[in-house]
Amino acid sequence: MHELGLITAKSQWDMFRFVQENISSKKTDTIYAHRLNNKYYNVEGATKTSIKELLLRMLHHINTYK
Repeated sequence: MHELGLITAKSQWDMFRFVQENISSKKTDTIYAHRLNNKYYNVEGATKTSIKELLLRMLHHINTYK
């Protein structure tokens, strides 16, 4: 989202800190910036698949309600 200009953080760390302070997941209430940094450079296959499915659902939702 940063590369596409959707998030205008000045640095990756600013973006990771924003996520840490404002977003949680189904499995945990706290997402740590340093873990996001590690995952940013070592994306797991399951994560790619999950994000792809989420984005496709979002696109479907947008296309349904035009």
